[in-house]
Amino acid sequence: MVKLTPVTKDSLRRNYSYFEGGMQDIINKVKAKFIPADIYHQVLSGELNLFWVEDASDGERFGFTVLSQYASGYEKCPTLVVDHLWLRPGVDVFLEFGAAVHDIAQETEMERLEFNSS
Repeated sequence: MVKLTPVTKDSLRRNYSYFEGGMQDIINKVKAKFIPADIYHQVLSGELNLFWVEDASDGERFGFTVLSQYASGYEKCPTLVVDHLWLRPGVDVFLEFGAAVHDIAQETEMERLEFNSS
């Protein structure tokens, strides 16, 4: 079972190289025009939300996800967006991750869920 644990500023600072390495993997894969520090800044400023993707039973970290929220469409529906998902190579918890992010969407009363990560 996977759980998504909100990342505190202190935890992000202590684990910056882990975060930076995963973000750099994402950037390299999609040839993005941003750098890990851009996302780091947005997380610290509260514009984006970062969660560790962990094993619910023992806390083993599988990776992380960056989530955001916005009002989508002409209806302005509250929408939760998976902006980035990075999982350690060889880790296969994608379906469990989907269930965990769906739970967060329900808990935060989001009407829509979007997945933007490569």
